[in-house]
Amino acid sequence: MRMALVLNKLFMSPLPLANFNEKTKEYKNGIDINQAVNNVGKDVTICARVYNVRFTPTITQINLGAKYPNNPLTVVIFAKSYVKFNGPLDELFADKNICVKGTIELYRGKPQIIIDNPENLIKL
Repeated sequence: MRMALVLNKLFMSPLPLANFNEKTKEYKNGIDINQAVNNVGKDVTICARVYNVRFTPTITQINLGAKYPNNPLTVVIFAKSYVKFNGPLDELFADKNICVKGTIELYRGKPQIIIDNPENLIKL
C-alpha cells in the first residue's frame, strides 16, 4: 500500500481543484472555508482541497484550503475512530477534494472540526 502511494505521487498528476463554492451550495448548512472562523459553534458543511495530512498513532490532522500553518480549517480524527475508516487516513485523504460535516471549534485560535464518523467526510 505504501509503495502504491509513492508511485502515485511520482506518476499521477495532481487532482484538479473543484468548484467548491458550487459544491458547498448543495448543502443546507454549507459555508465557504474562509468563513469557518466566523462560524464557531455551528454545524456546517465545508468543501475544500486537502493540502496535507499529518498522521500519528494517536491523532490525524487533515489541513484544508492551504498547507499548515496557513490552512483555514483542520479536520481532526482521534485514534479511537481509526477502525471506522477503510484504510490509513493519510492514504485515504491525501491530495483529495472533500466535504466535511461537523461542528466548528477553536483550538489555539484556529478553527477545526473533530470527526468520529467516516460518513462526515465525503470525497468529491
